Amino acid sequence: MRIERALEEEAAALIAHGDRILLSIRAAHELQRWIGSRDLGRYLADTLPALFPGSAVRDLGRDDLYEIRLTQEARVEYGFWLQQRRLPGGGRLERETGPVTCRLARPAGPRGAQRGIEAVTQTHPLVRFVSERLAETDAPKLRPAIAARVASASLRPTTFVPPGRYAVLAMLWRFGGGVGQERIAYAGVAVPSGEIIPDDDAERLMLAAAEAGAMWPEAASELSTEDVAELCEGALLDRLAVRFATERSVLQAERQDRASIQLRTLEQRLEDDLLKQREIVDRNREALRLRTENEAKAKSQIAMAEGKIPTLEERASQRRAAIARSAELRAEEEQLALAVIEVLP
Repeated sequence: MRIERALEEEAAALIAHGDRILLSIRAAHELQRWIGSRDLGRYLADTLPALFPGSAVRDLGRDDLYEIRLTQEARVEYGFWLQQRRLPGGGRLERETGPVTCRLARPAGPRGAQRGIEAVTQTHPLVRFVSERLAETDAPKLRPAIAARVASASLRPTTFVPPGRYAVLAMLWRFGGGVGQERIAYAGVAVPSGEIIPDDDAERLMLAAAEAGAMWPEAASELSTEDVAELCEGALLDRLAVRFATERSVLQAERQDRASIQLRTLEQRLEDDLLKQREIVDRNREALRLRTENEAKAKSQIAMAEGKIPTLEERASQRRAAIARSAELRAEEEQLALAVIEVLP
């Protein structure tokens, strides 16, 4: 009964955790938080030539296909990076001297990758390599400011943003330890009133400006950049800081809950295993006392059981340490971009 109750408690906790994950996935899908091929293509097209002049990324205009050409220097450094991190090498991007056709932001289908096409998602080693190399430069210190105009008709029907001017700030949140997570968070404010708009509307507005917006070159002369900066540093950064702290607390609580479940299971299993070995020892000692068992066999059983006890305890100690490490959460935030957007009637 005790084991059944423990399993029921663990199942309830895991189901609750799974429900939250599904809700997060559904919300992300509705808001198009998945990193698309255009996003990944722009990222690589901007960063690869800057890091390795001569490298290039070309949109083929169909099926999320792009051509990626790495210079010899880029291929050599990419291969060395793979070796350092003990990641599998031999991919086409590492060995091909010419352009490699890649499908961006879409993993291989259930039948596997198409011949001659490499699937490059945001977790692909090349993207991680570029991200790390970029972090070593001064590039992360530069925060792009974008000014754009977008028509109301280009906004999604679920976006309730009236015509006007807005500032939207995007932040990248990284949560490491165990399974790493990344998320882009948005916050927006009306300019110059300072009225906060819903976070989801801020995200949709930024996406609409990126996908269907036009450059707004007159923004610097039509707006007070000092007022916009003050609104961002005050209202938006404060709002995002509170959300970041809340998200960090939720994720930390989830990790601790999982660790607690794992520890309870570990301790229960250890207790059962130790009890089993001690019963073997006691039973064979009693057999020796009563001379109901072969002496050599009984002593062998006792020695084996007593030898297993410290091994079980050592394994449990190692597992406890691993569980404790998995419960740790490293949280970082980084400013990505500021967009000043005018929504036209």
